[in-house]
Amino acid sequence: MTEQVRGWCRLPITEKKLREEVDKYFERCAQEGSPPTPSGLALALGVRTGTLSDERLSIPQRTVISQAMQRIEANTMELMITRGGVKGMENVLERVAENEESVKARESIRKLSDEELEKRLRRIAEKICEALESADEQE
Repeated sequence: MTEQVRGWCRLPITEKKLREEVDKYFERCAQEGSPPTPSGLALALGVRTGTLSDERLSIPQRTVISQAMQRIEANTMELMITRGGVKGMENVLERVAENEESVKARESIRKLSDEELEKRLRRIAEKICEALESADEQE
C-alpha cells in the first residue's frame, strides 16, 4: 500500500514521497516570492490544515511535517524581523517567550500527582463559581 486516506484526498504515505512534495511546495513559494504558510502546505499536499497535526500520521510523516512547519515558522519570524523593524522584533521575542513559558508550564503540570491536579482543578472551579456569582450580583 503506497497511499492512505487523509483529509480531502490521499497523503503520500512514504516519507520520501512526502518530503519531495514538501520540497516542491517550498521551491514554488521561493519562485513566486510568496511566504510559505501551514494552509499553503496543506493545500499543496491536498489535505486539510488539521491533517498536518493528525496523530494518526506515521512517525516519519510527522517528522517531515514537523520540519516543514519549523521552516515555515523560521521564515515567518525572519519576515517579521526584516520587514517589521523594531515592532517585528518585539513580536518575535514575545512569541519565543510565550512558547518557552508554555513548555515550562506543560512540563511542570506533567510532574504533578493526580491528587495535586484534582486539588488545583477544584480551586479553579471555585474561582469560576465566585466570578459567576459576582457577575450575577452586579446585574
